[in-house]
Amino acid sequence: MSNAARQSKLADDLEDDFIPDDDFTGWASDVADSDFGNDSDDVVSGVKRRADTFDAAPSGPDRAARTQKRRKRGRRGLLERGEETPATARAQADYLLRCLREAKRGISALELDEAAFRPEHFVDTTAFDGEHHTVALEPFLQAIAPTLFHTCAKTPVKGRSEPRGSPLMLVVSSSGIRCTDVIRSLEQVHSKCRVAKLFAKHFKVPEQVEHLKRNICRAAAGTPNRLAKLADDETALHVGRLELVVLDRHRDAKQRSMFDIPEVRADLVAMLDGAIGARVRSGQAKLVVF
Repeated sequence: MSNAARQSKLADDLEDDFIPDDDFTGWASDVADSDFGNDSDDVVSGVKRRADTFDAAPSGPDRAARTQKRRKRGRRGLLERGEETPATARAQADYLLRCLREAKRGISALELDEAAFRPEHFVDTTAFDGEHHTVALEPFLQAIAPTLFHTCAKTPVKGRSEPRGSPLMLVVSSSGIRCTDVIRSLEQVHSKCRVAKLFAKHFKVPEQVEHLKRNICRAAAGTPNRLAKLADDETALHVGRLELVVLDRHRDAKQRSMFDIPEVRADLVAMLDGAIGARVRSGQAKLVVF
């Protein structure tokens, strides 16, 4: 079969509304690490993307204009998603402020300023020069909070004298699946004192309340919604010993972090408006973006 005939046959096999986009080639390596599975609208070998569904596929100048518009939007999104994780305390404060502004649309500038966290509420992470990958979480914590990490990963559990349900560190992630990856990466911490699983997947709130009442936990990994519920219940998650809140900026297959997904972002802001945020504002705990 000639090349022309082969290409014609391949083209016939595609759906009428399928538009190959040559600009989307940089995300394929991230799909394997997805927390949410493969997106049916993304084809890894491309990456090709499906156009919106129409009654009739556009043709001629309209089709070309639509394709160009999608490519421009893709390039802009790729640049935004490729930004580096903020390292200085000021950069982290500005990054979280953008998240607050998106979640609290409609409030006044004064109200937004009152809701914002200041640079002094964050840990400067310029001491860490590695990549922000899941496997680097423990080295990251060792670099930016060595004393806390030593307490969580090296100090023997004190048994009855150590309070139950009162973590020193929280890692806040976008989903239950991501939380399990975080817990696996905290190998040294988990081996010394089990990391509490505070997310909705397979766990109900009453079960987690009972677990926290019975067990010592120096570190916990959870989603914003569940952490807010447990922390605002004074009988469940106690924040009196909390020293560090790690905001996990991990991106899913669609290149979205919990700062980008509207529902999760709203939960994150609600969590920071509650007991956990109050602990940070008091100066007794710090935030850090990972």
